Amino acid sequence: MGQEFDIDKLQIRILFALLFSTIISIYIGVNYSAMQGYYIFTAFFVLIGLSLIITNFETVKSKLEISSSKIVHLIIYAVSLAILSSIFNENLEYPLLSSIGLSIVCLMFVNWVYYSLEPYRG
Repeated sequence: MGQEFDIDKLQIRILFALLFSTIISIYIGVNYSAMQGYYIFTAFFVLIGLSLIITNFETVKSKLEISSSKIVHLIIYAVSLAILSSIFNENLEYPLLSSIGLSIVCLMFVNWVYYSLEPYRG
């Protein structure tokens, strides 16, 4: 029961972060420009979200079942994404966003093939 209460508190904090970011971004958007409001919203929400993840890391780790192998997999995925998108962008002369999108699709396919061919863990 204690973990459910922590999750509820975390959800309320995320809601307050969303409301705070929205109010500040609307104020910036009305007084300056809509794009500046959008950037402020994104920056505030990402920073507040990262701070909530850092302060509640044990809860996040247990709920998402984060292990060292998953972290290594994400790092390898990010490095592969950067390398593959630079190959598409520089050598094949794709536009940057298209090369990133194609890289994501290719790596998702490789990931799907790997996990579909991997024998079940008993």
